[in-house]
Parts: sequence; C-alpha cells; structure tokens
Amino acid sequence: MTKSRIPFLKKWLSFISPQHVQSLASSKHDNVDIFVDKGRLQLSTPNAIYSFDDLYDNFGNLFKRIQWENVQGDNALILGMGLGSIPFILEKVENKNFYYTAIEYDEAIIQLCSEMTLPYLASSVQVIHADALEYIYYCMDSFDLICIDIFHDDQIPEEARETAFLEQIKELMNPNALVIFNWLYLNQDDKSKAENYYQHVFKSQFPQADFYISQGNILFVNDKLFIK
Repeated sequence: MTKSRIPFLKKWLSFISPQHVQSLASSKHDNVDIFVDKGRLQLSTPNAIYSFDDLYDNFGNLFKRIQWENVQGDNALILGMGLGSIPFILEKVENKNFYYTAIEYDEAIIQLCSEMTLPYLASSVQVIHADALEYIYYCMDSFDLICIDIFHDDQIPEEARETAFLEQIKELMNPNALVIFNWLYLNQDDKSKAENYYQHVFKSQFPQADFYISQGNILFVNDKLFIK
C-alpha cells in the first residue's frame, strides 16, 4: 500500500487551521516552512508562497484557460520548482502528460520535493540542481512549455527582468511553444514594476503577448492565442 503524502490527522486538522510540518534553513533561504493547509502541502517564506499543490492558484487558474491543443509537444521546462505544484496541477487537475525538466537552486527544497511530491506523480520529472539564471545559457534542449516561477522570497531576481533573459528563453523554445512568466501583483509597487516590465520588456520580445491576473499574481503569456 502506498504511504499517504500527508498524515491523516494533520490533513484533517488542516481544514480547521494550517498545520506546521517542518521548517528549514539552507544556504539559499533563511527560513522556509512547510504547512498542511486545506489538505494540501504548502511551501512558503514569510512573504511568499512557493508551492501549494493544486491550490497554487496563480498557475492553476491560468491553466484552466489555456488552449492546450495549441501546445504541440510534450517537453516542459520549469524554472523554479518549489515542491512541484506545476507538474502536480498539470497531471492531477488538467490531465496533461509532459516530460519535465525542473530547475531548482536550493538543494534542501529539491530534497523535500523528492520526498513529498515526486513519488506521487506518474509524470517524468528530471530535477536539476542549478541556478535557473545560469542554466538557460548552457541548456542544449528545447521545449514546448516553459514556466518561469523564479523568486527569492517575494522578489524576482534582477537578471530575470532583463531583455537578455527573454532572448535566451526564446532560444529554448520549440515552434508554437507556450511561455508563462509569473510575477507578484499585490501592492502598487508590485503592479507598477510588473506593468512596466510587461509593456517595455516582455512585449518587445513577444509582441502578441497577453496576461492573466490571478489574485495577487499576474502571469505573462507569450501569445494571446494560447488563452481562451
């Protein structure tokens, strides 16, 4: 019998209040916590949620609106894996079968994901311990889906906001590839930064771009033809 991902008592209690599972400190993060909340595993810092199983609604809500028939291949790149919410949602909710290359720079988070999520997925997930900002320059593969979910706490690294980053992402795209870039969109400062980036950087590389606002996040999509 397969061991449950989440102990029954903690899962039951989590519908009353979040249940703390584990805290960790690593060379990359001062403080990361794992909770069970509403029966799901949540990975968070004091200022941001990194993963939340199928309730990682920034991607989950957008995935419901994607015209998947326009994505013509099955190779997916995830920049910023966390506990693996993106493949979890695509497999368990959207019933999509991709071959994933997942990049995560925190070895402690990789270990947690390997214990808590990957054994419960049927999808092929190759996890690479690397800095996504460096990996894209030596990666020799190409992809049909690229999800960019790079944060340090609640900040996107400066290098990921530059035109050169998107130019390199384009080098990794197969024809008709879908690119999704997740940004915070909580307060006025977040909104100003995101809107400025979208208008002056993202659309300069993807003129047919569109966006989707999901609660406190905004997700940029390289082509509006992908969104219903």
